[in-house]
Amino acid sequence: MTEKEKKPVHHFSAAVAGFGMLLRDSRFKGDLTWEGVRILAAGAKGADEDGDRAEMIRMVRTCQMLAK
Repeated sequence: MTEKEKKPVHHFSAAVAGFGMLLRDSRFKGDLTWEGVRILAAGAKGADEDGDRAEMIRMVRTCQMLAK
């Protein structure tokens, strides 16, 4: 895997970690928001052959709506 190919993987992983911090209301979340997690995940979605990344983005949107 080249460095260029790794970048979206790392960004999506960071979005998943952020999602978990927001769900747990972690003291380490800083100024992280649902919208920020959604944007990061959507920007790193890539091909998503199995639809797993799209499902994660839908979960973030659902949590964002419930948090309002």
